[in-house]
Amino acid sequence: MIHAKKKKLLLKVEELFRNDELDIYTKEKDYIKILSFLKNELIDKLQKYFPNEVRNSNNYIYIGINNIPIKKLKKAMKSYAAIKENEGEKIIALIDCGLILNGKKGFVFTNKGIYYRQVGSRTKWHLYYSDINDAKIVHIDYVYFAYLIINDIYNYKYKIYTTTFIKLLVFFFIENITGNKNTLYKLQQLDGQADYID
Repeated sequence: MIHAKKKKLLLKVEELFRNDELDIYTKEKDYIKILSFLKNELIDKLQKYFPNEVRNSNNYIYIGINNIPIKKLKKAMKSYAAIKENEGEKIIALIDCGLILNGKKGFVFTNKGIYYRQVGSRTKWHLYYSDINDAKIVHIDYVYFAYLIINDIYNYKYKIYTTTFIKLLVFFFIENITGNKNTLYKLQQLDGQADYID
């Protein structure tokens, strides 16, 4: 049985995929607009469920290279994000997931792909958008032990542990960048029930 609060949140989340602007931004391939739009939508629709994360989001979600603190950007690039500037790769966003928010753990999004380093682990990887087959929310037991799985075209699975708010932002961003619009059934089949909210 789906808890009433969780079911209500599921319905709110589904509204994100009924907005024509997402399709417009995807066609334009303007990743900064996509991520900015999704962040604003999540803040607007989910702030009552994740008030602390939303209130502090400007301290760890940075969209646009000019908005990323230079110290955090340098630490992210040294720690896990080996940006290939000579191949035309450009940074568009940084999500700082570290406990002390120093830029060493989290996500760096570029115009070509994602760089990730997991909190509490040395696990890190890089994945091009063109190599992503799909993304799937699997299960969340606790907010800080949330994870989603990204499957690449070679059937390799990348597991991401993060907070629910960041997980949803990354999930929606990947879905819209890659053009996967079959998201709703994934949200409804989380181990057979919509129990992905703590």
